[in-house]
Amino acid sequence: MVLLLLAGLAGVLGVVGIRRSLVDRVQGHGLTRHLLRLPWFHRDTGAGGFLLVSNLVLFGAALALLAGVVRLQVPYLHWLVMAGAVVASVYLWLCTAAACRVRGRHSVRVALLGSSPYLLLAAAFSYRLAGLQPAYPGDDLVMAAVGLIAAVLVTAVAFATCLLIVGFSGRRTRAA
Repeated sequence: MVLLLLAGLAGVLGVVGIRRSLVDRVQGHGLTRHLLRLPWFHRDTGAGGFLLVSNLVLFGAALALLAGVVRLQVPYLHWLVMAGAVVASVYLWLCTAAACRVRGRHSVRVALLGSSPYLLLAAAFSYRLAGLQPAYPGDDLVMAAVGLIAAVLVTAVAFATCLLIVGFSGRRTRAA
């Protein structure tokens, strides 16, 4: 599990490192073109609200799929669901960064608003980890702590990645 977390972190760092070229690549994609035509999307509150709702929908869909996959009890299928959720999220963030016309601190505001669910989840998991207590005497909490630590890491990395891709894409010009 540690190797998968490190591999995922390396992949995210790679995406963040080449985010400018990736944002340029999604310029002509359908979602980017659709967002460019929406007049409300070009305000920081509109783009941030879109990103917020989209992140919540993607997160909810991933949770629903994971719940279904767990009931199927097919080994390693949950890893595919999680990988698909990561790819869909990064694609959404890249398209949002490519279509968003706000600049400077306003783009950071868009990213903070859109990635706020991940920050709140990281805080909630941290709070739960800090208050972790055994249900009965002799209860082993190691696996619960490992799961909560993984949840904190995943949500914190999602927050930072969304913030860096959308808020700090560093694009000087945006296609109209």
